[in-house]
Amino acid sequence: MLGVPLVIWGVVALIVSVVWLFVWPADKAAGAAPWQVFVLRWGHMAVWLLLAAAAFAAAAGQDRVAQVLGWLAFATYGLFLVVMLGRG
Repeated sequence: MLGVPLVIWGVVALIVSVVWLFVWPADKAAGAAPWQVFVLRWGHMAVWLLLAAAAFAAAAGQDRVAQVLGWLAFATYGLFLVVMLGRG
């Protein structure tokens, strides 16, 4: 992908997931339902972990696993956005 090995993309995604471990939209969690707080707290980090796993799976030649992980990341991000944007 863009001439960069997939393993490097996986490492970058892991680093980004660590950032999202500490940075999250806490202001959107005020007054939210417990499931919404969970999605806001862990959703974006989970997206990046899934993307990292997808990159590592693709690098290992596990294309089907990588595809499933990529779609899970997409769905997780969609849920995160719906909850975050819905919290105004």
